[in-house]
Amino acid sequence: MDKRIKVLQQAMAEKGIGAALLVYSRDLLYYTGTAQPSCLAVTPGDYTLHVRSGFEFAARDVFIGRERLAEERRLEKVLAGLLSRQKNRPLKIGTELDILTAEQFEALRKACPGVEFVNISALTLEQRKVKEPGEIEKLRRACDAVHAGHEAVLST
Repeated sequence: MDKRIKVLQQAMAEKGIGAALLVYSRDLLYYTGTAQPSCLAVTPGDYTLHVRSGFEFAARDVFIGRERLAEERRLEKVLAGLLSRQKNRPLKIGTELDILTAEQFEALRKACPGVEFVNISALTLEQRKVKEPGEIEKLRRACDAVHAGHEAVLST
């Protein structure tokens, strides 16, 4: 499953995005296996899931290595870590700008003066719409269960 993050890293490199900060629960679930309150910090060669609460739950949920987890509530620290890995480069950070509140976006800008924030929702959505064989089988079983339930309702 870490192939998913590698695909994201490659897409970031192609778009000239030096780092990504994912906060949307559906993206977190897709890339890491958990929807616990957290953010995923991704650079071209590394990534860390910063869990804000429910660290032990997240550690049990994820399909990424536990060494890729950190318990961190402060966004400023996460951003500082991203910036420190990008020495001497103008930085473009991708995030899901379409789901952030104005307050959240202002907090990002305040924490990272001079950094350009770009919307990467199209990248993540494009990647998430491609399903792997195991996912397709699970969707098929879910549809069969819903259909059986619908048939049972109709027969009564």
